[in-house]
Order: sequence, then structure tokens, then C-alpha cells
Amino acid sequence: MRSGGLTGADQLDDVGQRCDPLDVEVGMEVVWIHEDGVHPGGVRAVKGIDFSVEPGEVFGLLGPNGAGKSTTIGMLTTTVAPSDGTATLAGFDVSKQPIEARLARLARAADELAAAIRGRDDAALSRRPEPKAWSAKEIVCHLRDIEELFGQRFETILANDEPALVEAGPADRWASERQYRRHDAASALEHFRRRRGESLATLMALPPADWQRGGAHPVRGHLTIDLLVALMAWHDDNHLEQLTRALEGRP
Repeated sequence: MRSGGLTGADQLDDVGQRCDPLDVEVGMEVVWIHEDGVHPGGVRAVKGIDFSVEPGEVFGLLGPNGAGKSTTIGMLTTTVAPSDGTATLAGFDVSKQPIEARLARLARAADELAAAIRGRDDAALSRRPEPKAWSAKEIVCHLRDIEELFGQRFETILANDEPALVEAGPADRWASERQYRRHDAASALEHFRRRRGESLATLMALPPADWQRGGAHPVRGHLTIDLLVALMAWHDDNHLEQLTRALEGRP
């Protein structure tokens, strides 16, 4: 693992974000953050970042709170818009081609899950790092079922004007009621792969205007397809990291 550290105004905020294996090139000069968005006149959050990550390489961003690590990850996942500089993700410019960059991120998830659990027996995949923390198998099952929910949301939004969107409900309840610990991890992964393929096929066929179609979520409020895709990318990264911890025996 190669790491990059930043200090002072040039630092990147939270402890350590992991960059999953992909092709990344970043050259950000200035990003400004203000209470209501990213724009000149606010607080300089990131300055002078310049690094690249090769396919298959794991690169960590290190620095104290407030250094700008989460902001940098946000720029790479297209949830934060840079005010200057360039960044490419899997060959796509995250500022000029944010949709393509997000879709490229979503397309890698199934292979990353497969690599993470490859060679692990059922006992290892079923082992919880602590009683209330999910096992790797439960995480794969959760991703499979949430992918189905995202697909249903896309269908609902595209078939209706500003529809009400279904709330997922407590994830732990899903794990208990659906008995995730009794499932086969490899089968769950293949179902996730198929459902993710269906989601990507739907998204890749959308005309640009349809990315701004949305619906009303009972907790999150108005959600567009564009924002749902950003949430999917974040959700993948969050649970891939959780799965890695579970296999290492860390909650």
C-alpha cells in the first residue's frame, strides 16, 4: 500500500480513506468549501494535490481531521465539484464526465466483491467480528437486496412524475428476517452481479434529461436518479470497506 500525507492547508478530513484499485490521476489546485456549497470566497479545503494511482494499486490518503481527505474522495466520486484542476477516474474526467465516472465505479463493484471473498470458506465468510457486526456473507446479501431496491426506484421514477419512493427500513431487520447467515455467499454475489448489470443497462440507456427525474423519499427528501447513482457508489465503497474489516476480524 502506498500512502500520501498532507499537512496544513495542503492536507486532505477524517482518518484514512482507501482508494480501491482503479486508474486515477488527480491534479487539483484549489477547492473552496462554504456552508451552502463549493465556491470562491469560502474556506479553502484542498490545495495542490497531485497524485496518480495505477490499476491494482491501493493508495491511502493520510492526514488529520479537516485536512481535506473526504473532500478529495468526494471529488473523485463526483459528489463534490472541484473549482479548478483536473481528475480522471477510469479514464473519465470527473468534472466533465461525472456520469461516466460514476458508472465506471458501479461496474467494478461485483469484481471487487469477488476478489475480496475469493478463497474464503463458509466459516470465514459467516464469522461476525463481534456479535452485532455483520459478517462478510451478510454484507454481500445486503448489497444484493439493496441493488434490487435501487432498481425498483429507477423503474418507479421513470414511470411516474415525482413518485413516492419506498424506504428500505432497518438493514438489521432485513438480515434477521431474510436469514442472511444461512445464505450462500457465492450465490448472493452472482445475484448482485446480475442485478447490478440490469441497473447499469437502465442507466446507460437514459437520455441526459432523465438523470434529473426524481421522487420523494420519506427520510432523504427529493432524490434524483443522478443523486441515487452517487449514493450507490458511496454505498458500494462503504460496504466493501466493512467487508474487508469483517474478514480481518475488525468490526
